[in-house]
Amino acid sequence: MKLPMRARRSRIEDAMLPLINIVFLLMVSFMLVGAMSPPDAFELEPPRSTTLAPSDAGAHSLVIAADGRLGLGREAFPPGSLAAPAAAWHAQNPDAVLQVKADARADTQAVLGVLETLRAAGIAKVELVAAKAGLEASPP
Repeated sequence: MKLPMRARRSRIEDAMLPLINIVFLLMVSFMLVGAMSPPDAFELEPPRSTTLAPSDAGAHSLVIAADGRLGLGREAFPPGSLAAPAAAWHAQNPDAVLQVKADARADTQAVLGVLETLRAAGIAKVELVAAKAGLEASPP
């Protein structure tokens, strides 16, 4: 005996479920792809390079402005006062790589002096960050 099949009534909740799933997946993907690093202490223009290595922004970066100001993470401080913050950073992050972001107009001798201070503080892993030559500089 064959019984006739009833037509299933659609509910609004059934129509909303795929939309909720898609919105949730989009939200998760934007959270994973988006940069969640804190901004640098101040804005600078990076030097240009023809070859680049991938860089990681965040609290593991030291910025050097054109006028010599320094910033470690979000803290800015005057030139010549790098030794104590660098030693404190190294004590908290002994195996981390410190990225040095110098302004393209910064004095080369000042940058070398900063690198010497970092070495004296015990920081052995340092990366210099640059922008790809021929591209417009984007704010950090």
